[in-house]
Amino acid sequence: MEKLDIILKALDDKIAEDVITIDLKEKSSIAEYFVIATGSVINHNQAICDEVEFQLKKNDMDCFGTEGYKDGNWILLDCGEVIVHIMTKDYRSYYNLERLWA
Repeated sequence: MEKLDIILKALDDKIAEDVITIDLKEKSSIAEYFVIATGSVINHNQAICDEVEFQLKKNDMDCFGTEGYKDGNWILLDCGEVIVHIMTKDYRSYYNLERLWA
């Protein structure tokens, strides 16, 4: 299973909302994909993050870093070629990453 597929399944398993994948291959050298998802509350974001990390580790894949876990409003996971953003609805609306990268 590909890393992106594992991440998307983990997001689905933890009922992340409004999940989108942005293909960055021709737009940026920092990653191949951004995945943006919304959690209902901070604890939900943290649970989603935990599941993504668990599933990657279970499949012998790396997550190189996590930022924002403690605060939980916007958690960023650096999974190498896939960058995952897990945000509360307010943060996602305010920062509107889709507009920046679409």
